[in-house]
Amino acid sequence: MKELDAEIAHVIGPKGDAVTDYDIEKTAHLRDQADKLKKQLERMKREWREKRQTTPVVVDQGTVAEVIAKMTGSLGPL
Repeated sequence: MKELDAEIAHVIGPKGDAVTDYDIEKTAHLRDQADKLKKQLERMKREWREKRQTTPVVVDQGTVAEVIAKMTGSLGPL
């Protein structure tokens, strides 16, 4: 997703130059390219959210003890 964000920014910069230069064809091409990338990014985000919601989080007693030990600097149960 970070790569798509960077690619969108890379397309939007020259688009501003094309608008300033009144290059209508280049502006339209860059706009279409940016729109395509934005749609792809939104699809990836949606799929990621859906996957995250359907993946159950399983935490057992050992995991909880490990996290508490790391947080408190304790060695765990004696």
